[in-house]
Order: sequence, then structure tokens, then C-alpha cells
Amino acid sequence: MTAGFPELKYIKLELLESGVLVMTFNRPKHMNSMLPASYCEWAQVMKYVHASANIRVLVVTGSGAAYSAGQDLPGGRVPDGEDEKKVLWQRRNDTCELTKLLVTSPVPIIGAVNGPAIGYGCTTLALFDLVVAADTAVFRTPFAELAFCPEGCSS
Repeated sequence: MTAGFPELKYIKLELLESGVLVMTFNRPKHMNSMLPASYCEWAQVMKYVHASANIRVLVVTGSGAAYSAGQDLPGGRVPDGEDEKKVLWQRRNDTCELTKLLVTSPVPIIGAVNGPAIGYGCTTLALFDLVVAADTAVFRTPFAELAFCPEGCSS
């Protein structure tokens, strides 16, 4: 971690001397699926990118065998005792904020897809400037079969 980076639990950052910021989804045991906190962390990274003059490009990849399995469905349950409508509305707002930050990125974003890219992990790739895929990459948007609305500019 470099000074000035946001504190992150589910994402690793590495800033190379050339000005390349490498962002790695870091939940390999869960195929880098995204918890509600993961969306917030990614938004923190994007805010950092927006505010940093020394970053020339952002590279997004995954640790382990997957790029990102998208939303962590069991991890996305509303905790007991919390107002479901309020929690889900906040998650919607967090996703919208992240999507806007991706669309308005001041630097090119490159997706280095090292394995499965599912759901939001797949749809956000359309917002990037360049996507490079390994032979092991698989792209999937299972929204309809899960009875979910598409997101991330995928509809």
C-alpha cells in the first residue's frame, strides 16, 4: 500500500512508477465476488483516481482464477433487524455512484480479465477503454435467470 491510498479490505492497489495504478479484486476464495462493501471500496479507488494527477491509467484485474463473479449473493443479504428498503436503496445509490465514477474517469481504464467475469464484473467492462482477456476468461450476464434487473449500463 502506498501513502495516500484509501484503506481497503477487498481490493489491492499497486501504483507503478510509470503512473499505472493496478487495482486487483482480492477475494479469490469467493471468485472475487463483490460484497456491498466491495462496491464502496471500488468507488473509493475511483475517487482516488479522479483526484490524483500522477495516475496515467487504471488496470483492473482479479486475484486467483477469476476476474469477478459479480454480486456475492449470500453476502448481499440484508442483516436482520435492518430496514430492508433503506439498505437496498443505499446499495442502489452506491452502485450508481461507482458507475458514474467509471464513466467519468479522467484516465483510461483497462480490464485485464484473467478468468470468469460475471454480472457486474462483466457489465462494467463495457465502460472501460480497453479489455484484454486471457484464454480462461468467460463473460456471463445471468440477470434474467436470477430474476434480477440488468445494471452497470448493460441494458
